[in-house]
Amino acid sequence: MIDLGSSDSNLSSLPDSLCDLVHLRYLDVSCTKVVKIPNSIRNLRNLVYFSCYGCEELSHIPPSISNLRELRYLNFQSTKVEAIPMELNNLEKLSHLFGFVPYKNSLEGFSSLDVLESLSKLIELVLEGLERVDDRNIAERANLRSKNLLRDLSLVYTSLGSEEQLSQTDEKKISTEDVLNELCPPRSINYLGIHNYFGRCLPNWLNLGAALPNLRNVQIWDCACFEVLAMLGQLPNLDRLKIKSAYSVKRVGEEFMQGDTKSRDPIVHTISGSARPAFPELNYLIFEKMCNWKEWQWNKGQPAMPKLKELIIKTCPQLRSLPEGLLLYATSLEFLRIDGADNLITVENIPPIKNICVFNNPNLERISNLPSISCIVINHCPNVKAVMNPKPLQTMVLCDYEMEFLPDYLTTIITHKLRIWCDEELLLKIVNQGESGSEWNKFKHISKVKIATGDESLHATYQKTPFSFTTNINASSDKVTSSDEA
Repeated sequence: MIDLGSSDSNLSSLPDSLCDLVHLRYLDVSCTKVVKIPNSIRNLRNLVYFSCYGCEELSHIPPSISNLRELRYLNFQSTKVEAIPMELNNLEKLSHLFGFVPYKNSLEGFSSLDVLESLSKLIELVLEGLERVDDRNIAERANLRSKNLLRDLSLVYTSLGSEEQLSQTDEKKISTEDVLNELCPPRSINYLGIHNYFGRCLPNWLNLGAALPNLRNVQIWDCACFEVLAMLGQLPNLDRLKIKSAYSVKRVGEEFMQGDTKSRDPIVHTISGSARPAFPELNYLIFEKMCNWKEWQWNKGQPAMPKLKELIIKTCPQLRSLPEGLLLYATSLEFLRIDGADNLITVENIPPIKNICVFNNPNLERISNLPSISCIVINHCPNVKAVMNPKPLQTMVLCDYEMEFLPDYLTTIITHKLRIWCDEELLLKIVNQGESGSEWNKFKHISKVKIATGDESLHATYQKTPFSFTTNINASSDKVTSSDEA
């Protein structure tokens, strides 16, 4: 085994003597300055693992790589390699192939997608630069659906900003859609990632839940052109779903929640005569950077996501409210994080929720009626006026380095522990006011309170029974003391 990646990041070429090690099985030159792979690489006939990950100067792979017939692992990710020799199809034992960049066609001695046809033992596959291929027949010949060992598949397009994606011609968008529709994975697939795709819709095969029974993790990132999400609710064992930077999506509705394309009922997936909700096994759902998303339509009468445990909504500034269906049917939901939902005003009436974190929601005014809640975190939500709950909390955390006074709603909070993060000025105000101060009155009914600056260089702690108050601030001089006793 030789790992040059971790030992010499300044390596620019492979030593000639290296290729004389005919029994070498493991070679890693990741994150070095290697410019090219020598033809003598052919001598390493017993090589099983070869990684060039992060070799940013590497642009050429010699045809002699075809001699590495024992190779199982090959990684070209984060390099300048844009053309891989046709001889790659001789590496029939490959199980892990990362950073494969297809040539437009296979007529110039370089590999296009059809070269993958002979690689039947693939378990993990990362395809990059897929926009280079505009012939759906080449994609069809890759025959991904026949690779019954394939578990992880990433389909990556050249990274373009959202405006650049939207500006692609209709012809290019159509050809991109056609190629992706031919890259249907096999039933064995467990993970699917689609990145920087600029087609106008997701591939048709994502609507065929029964055809992908083992798919558990789907991540869709930076896809600016499609306006409607696929009917992912049909995937029978989907456990984790992340959708990020779907720029054009304005509404998430019935097409997303639909359970069965054969049924007239747009919600229910029927199996053996019994009704099955959409997303029957989904545990984790993340929507992030959905800049134009305004409405999530999931109405009463649309059962879905009965096992959802965690929901994260991040940087969705136009989202107005949480859907009624979430409140009714997500009966296993325990954790909710909402970050950067500028138009959201209330979070309420979610019976099962145990932990909620709200971050940077400038217009959020009310958090209420969460009967199972035990922990609330409020971070830079300056307009919250009411936090109302029938059940005492175990912990509440309040963080805002711009607030001049503690919020009035603290007087009605029933919690065992309160943690406050604030700036130095407010902390000094609280300490100097003492027990008779207006700020003190907002939290003195709480059992345990800790107040601190961000780096905790200044802090104070309060306990109701038996009474104690400690701080590292000298109340008379506003200076840090040498002990924690005030």
